[in-house]
Amino acid sequence: DVVFVIDSSSSIWEYDFKTHVLPFVRDVTSMFDVGPNPTQSRVGVVTFGDNYYLRFHLNRHMDKNYLMKRIMTIGQTGGNTNTAGALNYVTDRMFVEKNGMRPDVDHIVIILTDGESMSYQKTKEAASRAHKKGLQVFAIGVGDAVDDVELSDIASDPDSQFKFHATDFEALQRIKEELAIKTCE
Repeated sequence: DVVFVIDSSSSIWEYDFKTHVLPFVRDVTSMFDVGPNPTQSRVGVVTFGDNYYLRFHLNRHMDKNYLMKRIMTIGQTGGNTNTAGALNYVTDRMFVEKNGMRPDVDHIVIILTDGESMSYQKTKEAASRAHKKGLQVFAIGVGDAVDDVELSDIASDPDSQFKFHATDFEALQRIKEELAIKTCE
């Protein structure tokens, strides 16, 4: 079960969001065997700016081709970077059985952000809650404005396996295969 948590705050140019961020999510998803069977992957998406925005739960789209098309229609919300709110929502609401979580599979969060959160302490606490619940959190920072310490706190341990940094949005394409492989492992 994989949930993408995508920063859609105002610091990301709309061009980068549509041209690099969404295609990255789509391309990583394309590497999973998505479907309704017990051995197949399920994908959910949450975006965040000032607030968090449910795009779809894990049990919403079981057809891989439709899912990839749906990802490309996600809109950008703008606002600040409420990483803590998004992480808390994912921990409390996305990874529950009624929303498609399965108890007998790995629970993966892939969070992508381009900057510091609105509250470092709240984000650190939200990430700790996610880790304690058993969620495996991959943290991807893009650009120079990312707080590396905060990214390390968000990522599961060890950082070498769960934390990525891309110099810019175009560089996301260079990490997608490595991310997909580590996610499947």
